[in-house]
Amino acid sequence: MSIVHIVLFKLKSSLTEQEVKEGGFTHGFVVEFASKQDRDYYVSKDPSHQAFVKKNSPQFEDVRVIDYEKGVY
Repeated sequence: MSIVHIVLFKLKSSLTEQEVKEGGFTHGFVVEFASKQDRDYYVSKDPSHQAFVKKNSPQFEDVRVIDYEKGVY
């Protein structure tokens, strides 16, 4: 079964009043992986992902990650 990986970001910049009411998460992305092993590689070893985390982590106030397996409830 494929794994859906959702990541939401709250930036450290000033938020509008509406963004605060909505929890402040202003950016996000969804990636679908063929397997848990593919997701694990991406999260812990993929050079592009590691570079993104290193470059951008200082800009994030909060990050939420939700992973789920399609068809499993």
